[in-house]
Amino acid sequence: MPSPPAGDDGTLLDTPNQMEQSNQSDLDPVELPEAELDQPVEGEPDGPGEGGGGRRRRVLALAVGGLILVAAIVGLVLSLSHKATPHRPGAGPGSPPASPARVPFQFQVASTTVTSYTGKGNAGAARKAAERIRVVLSGWYDAAFMDPAEWRDGPAASAFGVFDPKVRGLAKSKDLKTLSLGKFEDLESLAPTNTRLTICVLLDPSLHAVAAVATVRFDAQGVLSGGDLLSVDHTASFVFRLTGSRWLIRGYEGVKTKLDQVPAPSPSPKAGPSATASAST
Repeated sequence: MPSPPAGDDGTLLDTPNQMEQSNQSDLDPVELPEAELDQPVEGEPDGPGEGGGGRRRRVLALAVGGLILVAAIVGLVLSLSHKATPHRPGAGPGSPPASPARVPFQFQVASTTVTSYTGKGNAGAARKAAERIRVVLSGWYDAAFMDPAEWRDGPAASAFGVFDPKVRGLAKSKDLKTLSLGKFEDLESLAPTNTRLTICVLLDPSLHAVAAVATVRFDAQGVLSGGDLLSVDHTASFVFRLTGSRWLIRGYEGVKTKLDQVPAPSPSPKAGPSATASAST
């Protein structure tokens, strides 16, 4: 049934007289005392066909009519409720299944090394710094290579927040071609084939992580709309500095991105029935 309007808790605000009058159910026949049934109705003849039996028939007819009216109202409400029930997209029979959500790309740290001014180490600090740097680079490579939106419009403006302001301008302009995949509007899919991340963490004399060098290899293969393949071969080294509470890319070197388009493989010919030559003597 329809829900009550907002702010209405469903309480009937009837006056006491109305509540007393409603104690008699509309669905039950009204029963009158025998004394009243035996008295003739004023203004009506006293004949056998018009006495107490006529009153009973009228009361019964009113009760039956009330039941029919209540049943009609209930049927109408149920019909409207059924029509108003929303259907979830794709839930109907024959609807195509919803596309699964894209899983963001994530690096795995292959190795972490430590260097310090004092020659001493702090493995816990190094691991913590390496994990945070892994998250930063995973986000950048997802935005710069794996996100289908990048293939049309380039990396989102928010993705460049991983670069220190001193090098952010270069990353957005001059070095964008090597730092990212670039625009490929006919690219339909891209999958990593070989990725590797190694991190060397620098500790200060207090054995706190303050800088790091991350070396990346990122190879992938994509499929273009015409069926051709796209081979991606990318390497880079990033210098990180802890700025406040954030690890930012302070510099980079050895950044190379090689893209090769490979023609779609020709379909293999279908194998026909083999023929054997026989010689008769």
